[in-house]
Amino acid sequence: MLQGFIKNNKKAIYLLAFYFCLILVISYYWPQEVDWRPSYSAQHSKPYGAKVLRSELAYLFPDSEIMDSERPIFNTVHDTLEFDEKTAYVFLNKNFYTDSLELSRLYSFVSKGNTVFIAAEGYSENLLDTLNLDVVEDFMYPSEKDSVKYAFTARPFSKKEFEFPKAQFLYTFEADSLFNGNVVSYVNYDIQFNQVIVPFGKGRFILNSNPLGFTNYNILKEGKSTYAANCLSYLGAHSKIIWDSYYKIGKPGRSKTPLAEILKIPGLRWAYWISLFTILLFMGFHSKRRQRIIPVEEELKNSSVEYVETMGNLYYNQASIKSIVLKKIEYFKSYLYRNYNMSNINFSEEDQKRLLAKTGKPKDEVAELFTLIEQVLQGAEVNVASLKTLTEKINKFYK
Repeated sequence: MLQGFIKNNKKAIYLLAFYFCLILVISYYWPQEVDWRPSYSAQHSKPYGAKVLRSELAYLFPDSEIMDSERPIFNTVHDTLEFDEKTAYVFLNKNFYTDSLELSRLYSFVSKGNTVFIAAEGYSENLLDTLNLDVVEDFMYPSEKDSVKYAFTARPFSKKEFEFPKAQFLYTFEADSLFNGNVVSYVNYDIQFNQVIVPFGKGRFILNSNPLGFTNYNILKEGKSTYAANCLSYLGAHSKIIWDSYYKIGKPGRSKTPLAEILKIPGLRWAYWISLFTILLFMGFHSKRRQRIIPVEEELKNSSVEYVETMGNLYYNQASIKSIVLKKIEYFKSYLYRNYNMSNINFSEEDQKRLLAKTGKPKDEVAELFTLIEQVLQGAEVNVASLKTLTEKINKFYK
């Protein structure tokens, strides 16, 4: 069945294969658009990925062991707490939203003397309430300045301001009356701060509201390259640093299929969907019931004339002249019966009158024909000449 399908659709299959190869070539050489979507992933080299920061951690903390965690907090920080009191857990993402069970495990981790550094725009309400903080979201009007300046309170960082492009919203922290932490970085004014250190048990939380400052684009940008290093310097010395790779936009380890890799590239993504649509369209058209080929049949031939000719040649070749004449007479009698309803013809004068009345033929012509036939029937000698004469007169009568 498959071989028959391929045989009947060779042109369509060749055209589809050529079309698919052409799409792949165009997709390969098509200029790639810059993906400005933030992912904060250490695996992404796009502007708002964190590949540069992750690779630089070993240089920022040369005495620390850098670990990557692709598991939730609950699994990374378990009951036995294998990590000692000099471990830092670093989170970088747009939002840090976790459930109460994971937060309780994180509180236990910090209270034993470890440090958690979180850079995000949004935070879990439970965490903010515990630390006596709140996140303020300010809309940046177009008429305001085109940039936002970040500065640090501690020396030697306090001597320099870091200018970032203005976003649609500005995220800062607001402390309530029970806040007992330290403000280490502020935005534009002292009352708007974006990085705080909050003691918790034997450890501490460090929260930052500008995660874009830790991405590839800003680290490699002149004038902002040291912002992330200054923020992370408040971690201090740690024997281990855990880099979170789980709480990301597009978490690594969850989509490692070949199809997921193809769909990441815009050109291949378009090629895949167009090819899939083309194949479905091709299958849809060819799934319809196809008309079976109707064989060409020749028209039915009148073989009676051919039969007569064949039999005549047979008798002639055997020199049976009289037999041929008798067959012609019998065929003539059959002709008169079919066309003029004359049966039992003896070629008498009475039959001659009847035939003249029905056909309107000349009397002399009919008389001569009847005379020849009557002579043959009475036993007269028949030769080729008489056969020819009889045949001509019969054929003339047919006309």
